[in-house]
Amino acid sequence: MEYLLVQIRRGDFLKVKDFKDLNFESDVWVKSILKVCTNYSLKQVVLFSDELIDDFIISSLSNNGIRVITPNTENNFISHFVNYICNASLVMCNASTLTLSISFLFHEKIYLPSKVKDFQEIVINEAHNTMPSLLNWN
Repeated sequence: MEYLLVQIRRGDFLKVKDFKDLNFESDVWVKSILKVCTNYSLKQVVLFSDELIDDFIISSLSNNGIRVITPNTENNFISHFVNYICNASLVMCNASTLTLSISFLFHEKIYLPSKVKDFQEIVINEAHNTMPSLLNWN
C-alpha cells in the first residue's frame, strides 16, 4: 500500500511564541498534501497529530479522492508510528524531531508544508545545513 505519512505537530508548538512559524493553518496543510499526492500519484494519506485533526483537513483530502487513515495509537504509539513511517512512500511533517529522526533511517527525503510554495523537499542527509533556515519557512 503506497501512502504519504503526515505528522501534524502542534501541541507545545502552539504555546511557544518562537515556534509560531512552524505551525501551518489547515488550508496550507491541505494544499501541500494534495500537491505531494498529485506529484507522486498517491491516493492514501496516513495522518498523525498530537492534537485533534481538523475535520476540514480530512474532508478536503477525501473530497479530492484521497483516502485518509488516522490510526488508533492508544496502545503502543511508538510501534505503530515507526511501522507507518518505515512503510510510507513519502513523509511530510513540520519539524517533529521524532518524525525527522525515524525518517532518517528509512527515507532519503522528507516534505514540509509551505505557505508560499506548494511544498518543500528536504534531503535528510543535508537537513543539518538547512535547519537554520527552517525557522523562516515560507
